[in-house]
Amino acid sequence: MYSFSALIYDGLRQQLVAGEFSSKDAFNRHLNDTFGVHVCLWQCQNPSTQVASQIERITNVKSPNEINPNNHV
Repeated sequence: MYSFSALIYDGLRQQLVAGEFSSKDAFNRHLNDTFGVHVCLWQCQNPSTQVASQIERITNVKSPNEINPNNHV
């Protein structure tokens, strides 16, 4: 899951739209279904909070050499 944000113009006004979607295509479908014809002025994609915490947890796992620096391979 990803957190998406977009600044769109729908012919009447600009608005910031945000939500969590499985892919950029899913977010674009949401924009098209909700706003019809629109211009996307800016878009941002970030991992959702859940995915970001999993990435952080994985990257913070220590390798065997970090746990025991005398362990030579």
